[in-house]
Amino acid sequence: MRPLFLLICVCAAAQEPAEILGRVRHNVGVQVSRSANYSCVETVERNYYFLPQRGGACGRVPAAASKPYLRDRLRLDVAVSRRSEIYSWHGENNFTSTSVAEVVRGGPISSGGFVGYLMNIFLGPNIPISYVGESNHGYNFQYDVSLANSKYQTLTRKGYVRIPFHGTFSVDTSSFQLKDLVVRGDEFPDVSDICFAESQITYQIANISGGDSLIPSGFVLKIGNRTPSLFTESRGTYSECREFRGESTLVFDTSREPSKATNQQRIARQKLGTGKTLRIKLTTPIDDRTSFTGDPVEGVVEGPWRNATVRGVITELATRNDPLVHYYLKIEFERMTADGQVYSFRALHKPTGKEPTKLYFLFGAHLPEDVSREIRQGTIVVYAKHLRLKPGFTDDWVTVGTAER
Repeated sequence: MRPLFLLICVCAAAQEPAEILGRVRHNVGVQVSRSANYSCVETVERNYYFLPQRGGACGRVPAAASKPYLRDRLRLDVAVSRRSEIYSWHGENNFTSTSVAEVVRGGPISSGGFVGYLMNIFLGPNIPISYVGESNHGYNFQYDVSLANSKYQTLTRKGYVRIPFHGTFSVDTSSFQLKDLVVRGDEFPDVSDICFAESQITYQIANISGGDSLIPSGFVLKIGNRTPSLFTESRGTYSECREFRGESTLVFDTSREPSKATNQQRIARQKLGTGKTLRIKLTTPIDDRTSFTGDPVEGVVEGPWRNATVRGVITELATRNDPLVHYYLKIEFERMTADGQVYSFRALHKPTGKEPTKLYFLFGAHLPEDVSREIRQGTIVVYAKHLRLKPGFTDDWVTVGTAER
């Protein structure tokens, strides 16, 4: 009986993978078809490591082997509809169909976990997928997407370039729903600074608007750079997923004519010219332990624009550990309401001229050129154990043009 039992199991296992994969593809297809009009909050922590040793970042040295020299945290809103993912800073309620790189303009960032990878791997033609075994209540598979079939794009010095990718995934043995997905890209072109990238995405079934939806619960993104041996590890989670509400502006195709409501909103805004100094008193507290890049910031204007209110966003909040702990903070204001009028602009922090004195014990008598450049471009550099700006913090911002978002 024992040999017969083993023979039956082997035969069953040989027939199961194709049937399992068919059910998985069906489930993914159903879930992708339901990906309509919902949004989630994406929270990301990014750690940067300098790995000058042999092999460097391209040798995939574990991040734990080195102390990060920089850390920052992001908070974004991601909206999913029409099989697309679009982004905005958290709380802006203004989505446009640009890539996530148009919102987050610096550091490692990725997209595709909601629908992009799923459509390419499970619903695209000619994607080789093979069964590799069962473990931890999951059926495990591996896949390989050739350049001809790939939708994976990376931003290089010469624009976006497609590359092939490969990886693994596992599905629940009882529900046949996707549990996790690993995406690896390691054939980056020479015009890219990246030598490898790996995304590990975990999935969940969430109830949104009375229906079940397959959405990511979190991810780990690892990227190695050729120069200067920079390795980054980003960890993200998704929360507050809900039906997309009507009070937000959602534009998936910017080639189409904007709605009448959008036109009226644009007409109501006037542009504030460049070179104007606004003395702003913050009404939003900022703390390195609770604030994120992407958080909205509000304040009131003093002086000629007295009682006007302004709204902006934290576009950088980073902890740096070299030579000692200090912080980079960048707040960009982009809208002002005064006497019933709405003005659009882009305002950056105006250097006070006292920065070398305040940072003397950090950098010495002369500020490094890269630090001076950051200060000229609107970054506030704070040398302290913790960064904390209470409501009432007041300083000058100067307009440099219109808001880019």
